[in-house]
Amino acid sequence: MIDQNIIRQKLNNRLKSEKLSLRKIALETGVSFSTLGRISRNVGQADTETLLKIAEWLGIVNFSGGTVASGENTMENIRAVIEADGNLSAKNRTRIWKLFKQMYLALQGEK
Repeated sequence: MIDQNIIRQKLNNRLKSEKLSLRKIALETGVSFSTLGRISRNVGQADTETLLKIAEWLGIVNFSGGTVASGENTMENIRAVIEADGNLSAKNRTRIWKLFKQMYLALQGEK
């Protein structure tokens, strides 16, 4: 499942930086105002479909095109995509993330 903490952090950052309201975001995402409020306050766990809607709205991922959007933190974006993959078990998502992270950090300076 998608890491709700990443979604919450990015949601709250965007709320503050763009002076948006949860009601406006609810209209744009199709996620209820109350659900957005709970995510923003870190209360409970939202379902994967809800988190994916918010992630796409945030520009973390674009599932219709299957791409990762460019953003402030590529590693967080890629982790969100891996965590969102319902075709993998939680154990395998963790394995893939760890392998990717090791490879990325090892090759980061090479061009």
